[in-house]
Amino acid sequence: MPRTKRVPAKAKQEKVEKNVKATVNEVPVKDKTRKAYPSLEERIALADAKIQQLEKLNATRQALVEKTAATLAERQETLAKSQSALEKVRARRERLIASKDKPAKAPRSRKAAQDPQYQALLSALKEKGTSMEELLASLTK
Repeated sequence: MPRTKRVPAKAKQEKVEKNVKATVNEVPVKDKTRKAYPSLEERIALADAKIQQLEKLNATRQALVEKTAATLAERQETLAKSQSALEKVRARRERLIASKDKPAKAPRSRKAAQDPQYQALLSALKEKGTSMEELLASLTK
């Protein structure tokens, strides 16, 4: 590997100092002035402004709280309605399950169709050729 040319330390230091002076001289230094402490009237005005700001903030927050309370009440009402609807549907489901488990009812037969006297009366009316209306009319005379 080739060796580099050796530069004395003093030359390096002078080069660095020139660069530092050049950068320092480029930036102008500003005189810092101290901000004066506000007078009593200014502090009172600042306090009044802060009071107005906080009153406005509190008013908006109060309005939001009221709006949220109204929304909460509305949501609680709808929740109660949906819970009652859920209970009704569950009760209906239980009734349907109970009715599914019941044995089927036997078909009802007419009691009059089983009565032999009624059957004899109907056959006698057919033999004579009279209708029910004629029979009722003759009975009411």
